[in-house]
Amino acid sequence: MNKNDILRGLFCFLSIIVMAGIFWFSSQNGEQSGQTSGVVTGFFARLFYPDFKSLSLEQQTEIINLTASSIRTAAHFGIFFLLGLTVTAFFSTFNFNKLGVNLYSLSFCFLYALSDEIHQLFVIGRSFELFDLVIDFSGILFSLFILIVLKKTASKICQKNVVEIKIKK
Repeated sequence: MNKNDILRGLFCFLSIIVMAGIFWFSSQNGEQSGQTSGVVTGFFARLFYPDFKSLSLEQQTEIINLTASSIRTAAHFGIFFLLGLTVTAFFSTFNFNKLGVNLYSLSFCFLYALSDEIHQLFVIGRSFELFDLVIDFSGILFSLFILIVLKKTASKICQKNVVEIKIKK
């Protein structure tokens, strides 16, 4: 087993873990999903509002209601950003050109995001949300953008170091 096979297995495993996490969250019914969001939103409210505990229950509820949508959007973006990273790393272990890696990754992740929204049609209190699909796709695109920028930056640094080594000789 060579290094590439080990990396392929690792990134496949990480991608499956992320997809399982997405599936688990999407399997929660509307009430459970709301409770999960409430816990996470409450955590961030206490983190960003130092006097949150001293506020009235009405004020706390208002803050949580105002920020819950943003937290849910960030969660969608973040988890699909992570999926984009792991899936792209997985496809990078094959002998595809850069365009192929990006297209396979983008296609796979988009289809998974689409299947996630379809899955929610069958969960009580959940629904297919086009906005969520757009946010998921944005997270995937951003992960590809970040990877492309990192690869180009690393390539330029490596080229610069090679030139400097040749000049010093």
